[in-house]
Amino acid sequence: MKLYITELENGIIPVKKGSKDNIDIEINNLFNFEAPVEKDKTLGNLKVCLNGEVLDVLEIKNKNTIEKRNVSDYLKIFAIELMR
Repeated sequence: MKLYITELENGIIPVKKGSKDNIDIEINNLFNFEAPVEKDKTLGNLKVCLNGEVLDVLEIKNKNTIEKRNVSDYLKIFAIELMR
């Protein structure tokens, strides 16, 4: 699965000199989801905080559609594994 993060709302977050050590990044994402998953679906977010204040929230999205597998897909995988 290929993911991407949306852009910062303002492109740049200005921070006072010496404050960069107080920047926290919090990642919240879905660990379990069921196919099919459409392209550009939000699978989580990334919060940028400074001294506990949320400066921006970026969305984590998938780049491609993820199709639901069917029985023939699993049989192909099984056959490939047998040939190894």
